[in-house]
Amino acid sequence: RSGGVRLPDELERGLDALARGGDEGVRVDTLAAARGFRDACRRQAGVFPETLESDERALAHDEMPTWRRHALRVRVGELRLLEGAIGRIDAALTRAEPYSVN
Repeated sequence: RSGGVRLPDELERGLDALARGGDEGVRVDTLAAARGFRDACRRQAGVFPETLESDERALAHDEMPTWRRHALRVRVGELRLLEGAIGRIDAALTRAEPYSVN
């Protein structure tokens, strides 16, 4: 698993099957679910006002009130989880591409 990211169990099983090269058969609904979940993660990451990189820079260099530093740490954690999930799904979909039925 990528960066400790835990995806929903059904999606994990589907992605694991995809990563094995489709020996169990790649189902269109698994691909659609993976793409849908990835797209939802991208949309959620897009609602944050800053990028993960800019938030990490701010935490490393900016003086700020404690409450803001804690809020920023939470946001950084959420963005890391979202980006980890996106990366995990993208990697599985890339491996599954030769076996997918579009």
